[in-house]
Amino acid sequence: MEVLDHVVNSEMLYSSSNSSRECDDTEEFNEKPNLPQHRGRKNILTDKLAAAFDRCRISDRDAVHILMATAESFGLDTSALIINKTSINNFRKRFRENRMKKISSNFNLSACPCTIHWDGKLLLSLSGYQLVEILPIIVSNNNVEQLLDVPETSSGSGQSQAAAVYAALKNGV
Repeated sequence: MEVLDHVVNSEMLYSSSNSSRECDDTEEFNEKPNLPQHRGRKNILTDKLAAAFDRCRISDRDAVHILMATAESFGLDTSALIINKTSINNFRKRFRENRMKKISSNFNLSACPCTIHWDGKLLLSLSGYQLVEILPIIVSNNNVEQLLDVPETSSGSGQSQAAAVYAALKNGV
């Protein structure tokens, strides 16, 4: 009986201490004023950083963790920085589009005599259920190569390949 009384008393003591902790926690929570959340306004992403993330195949989520840890290790105020998955994704998309435009503008297809290379490949479609004919088209001149297009053709016949190459050249000029 003495042991039972001791167990019951200790349980009552434990439950009363827990309930008092719960009350203390809610009191502390209610005492905090509702401060407005400020979003960061300083962008720390650069083209070189986006290229490094792409080159190392770092996802947007992993990039968030890396940037937060790096900023904290440098002693920066992370609440003032723009570090979130959506912003990183949008910046990387803009970086890739700008880079593609820059590469395309540097390669002038109409100003040079060029060699056109193409080769049909039978690959699985994006859904992975059927085989499709893929036709990579490459333009080269003076040791410079440029991937012009990678269209899907209806068949592997010479006529469909010629039509795809003509359409790619027409769009590329």
